[in-house]
Amino acid sequence: CALPISFSIQSQSTYSASLIDYATPHEGTLLGKLYYHLRPTAHRNSYNPDSHSYYGMTLWGLAALLIVLGYKKRKRGIQAMRQYKTVIIFAAIALAGMIISFGPVLKFRSAASYDAGDGLRYAIAMPYILVSKFLPQLSFMRALGRSGVLILFSLCCFLALAPFAVKKVGFYQRHKKLIKYAVIGLIIFELIPLHRMPMRSGSYSYNLSIPPV
Repeated sequence: CALPISFSIQSQSTYSASLIDYATPHEGTLLGKLYYHLRPTAHRNSYNPDSHSYYGMTLWGLAALLIVLGYKKRKRGIQAMRQYKTVIIFAAIALAGMIISFGPVLKFRSAASYDAGDGLRYAIAMPYILVSKFLPQLSFMRALGRSGVLILFSLCCFLALAPFAVKKVGFYQRHKKLIKYAVIGLIIFELIPLHRMPMRSGSYSYNLSIPPV
């Protein structure tokens, strides 16, 4: 039988990331175990049925630090401006990945439309809705939440740049080893899985799991 090659906006929305997914830890990590132990009634993992979008708060914090430091140092010569442009490029890649991952309409949890009272409902349109409307050739891209991997790529690049960006900061010089160990420890606590983690959230996806990091 013929396979469908186009999907409705509703279908695209179903397989898009939810805003809260970026702040909800995976239950298979150390942080996830603690989070769901303290909040046993909380929704497990992701509102996106096709992928997970949690990358930890430590990486986000480092990215924000680099953007602020780069902005402050941007006028200290050609080298500083070049480094600042590199940071902005990675930030732009992360932002583009996040915007695409939300699909045509923004979801805060599982719903893409919200009750405004008097029988009215509203939705917050995202830029991808223009793709759905004017470039139907790309409508086969149903699992838009996976574009969040661009965010993970950028965050890892920020992590690699961080030691170079702060190497001349006095506080970092005095506590270099302690800060490095603290960052590594936080990343492990937030992201290292305790067991094999499925690439999809469905119970049928055991064959699509990745090994422990």
